[in-house]
Amino acid sequence: MFRLEELKKVFPLIIMLVVIVILVGFLHFTHNLTEAVLSNQWRVYQLNTTYYRSRSLSESNSERDNHNSDFSILLNKTSQSPFFNKLRSVDTQLNSALNTLENEVDTLSKSPEQADHDSIQASLTTLQKYIETHIERQLFTIRMSNNATGFALLLLMGLIVYLYYRNNVYLKQLEKALEEKDFLMKEIHHRVKNNLAMISSFINLQSDKIKDVCVVQDLKNQIRAVSTVHEKLYRDVSVSAIHFPRYARELVEEIIYSLSHTAISIEISMDEVYINPDRAVPLGLILSELATNAAKHGFDLNLEKNYFRVSLSEKSSRYTLVVENSGHPFPEDLNIKTVSSLGLILIQHLVQQLRGSLTLDRNPTTRFIITFPYT
Repeated sequence: MFRLEELKKVFPLIIMLVVIVILVGFLHFTHNLTEAVLSNQWRVYQLNTTYYRSRSLSESNSERDNHNSDFSILLNKTSQSPFFNKLRSVDTQLNSALNTLENEVDTLSKSPEQADHDSIQASLTTLQKYIETHIERQLFTIRMSNNATGFALLLLMGLIVYLYYRNNVYLKQLEKALEEKDFLMKEIHHRVKNNLAMISSFINLQSDKIKDVCVVQDLKNQIRAVSTVHEKLYRDVSVSAIHFPRYARELVEEIIYSLSHTAISIEISMDEVYINPDRAVPLGLILSELATNAAKHGFDLNLEKNYFRVSLSEKSSRYTLVVENSGHPFPEDLNIKTVSSLGLILIQHLVQQLRGSLTLDRNPTTRFIITFPYT
C-alpha cells in the first residue's frame, strides 16, 4: 500500500500518463474516422460519376454497359463497407437509399430504360448529402480534437513545469538535509577524536605509575589508529569513506618515527582506494600493531637503511593487504595461530572481523598477507 506522501509524489505522473493515453486514443479515433469518411466520400463520388456516364448520350452502348457494370461493383463495395454497413442499421433513410440502389442495380445492368432513374438519383443524392453531413461532423470533431490536443498539451506543460519546480524544491530540501547530516557526522567524528585524545592524555598522566612502558605505548598507538580514522572523517569532504593510502601513510609514519631511532624508509604502494570507516578502523589497528612490532623487534640496526612497506591490491572482488619490513626475520618457532602475544591475537581477531585470512611469509623478509572481501 502506498502511503499518502508517496501517492502525492506519483500522482502528477499518473495524471500525465492518463492524459497522454487519452490524447493518443482520441487522435487515433479521429484519424480512423476521418479516413473512413473520406474513403466513402470517394466511393459515393465514383457512384455518381459512373451512373451519369452510363446515361450519357455521347457514350456508345458498350461503354454504357461497362459503366453500368462498374456501377454495380462500386455499389456492392459501398454497401458492404464497414462504415455504411454499421450506419444503415441505425439510420432508416440511409438504409432505404441503399436498398433502392441495390434493387435497381440489376435492372440498370439488364434494361437501363426500365430502371427507376428518379429513385436512383434521389438515393445517390441522399448518399451524397449523408456523406457531406458526416464531413461537417468530422470537421467539427477535428476542431474539437485540436482544442482537446491544445488543452492536453497545455496541461502537460503545466505538469512538467510543476514537476520541475517541485523537484527543485525537493532537491534543495534534500541537499540541505544532506549538508546538515554531513555537518552532524563531522561534529560527531570531531568529538570522538577529541575524546580519544583526552583518553590518551589521561594515559600519559598515569603512565609513570605503570611499570611496563611498552604496554602504555601499544595502547596509545591503538588509540591513535582509531583517532586518525575519525580525524580523517571530519576533515575530509566525504564522511562515508576514507582515502586509505593517505591514512595508512600518516598512521605508519607517526608510529614508526616515534618508536624507531634509525633511518626507516616507509613505502606505501596502492591505488586511490576509499574504504568505509567500519573497515578502516580494523585495518588501522592491524597496521598499528605490525608497525609497532617492526619498530620494536624487526628492524636491524646494522643495516644502512631499513624499510617498512605497505601495499594494497584488488582482484576478484577481494583486497590483498601486504605488510613487509626489512631486518630480523620472524622467529621460525612462533606460530601466529597459537602464539600468546596480545598484539598477534588482536590482529587475528581483526582479520576475522574483516572476514579475511592471514598468512605469514618469513623468507626472505617478514611479510604479513591479509586478504579480505570488498564489503
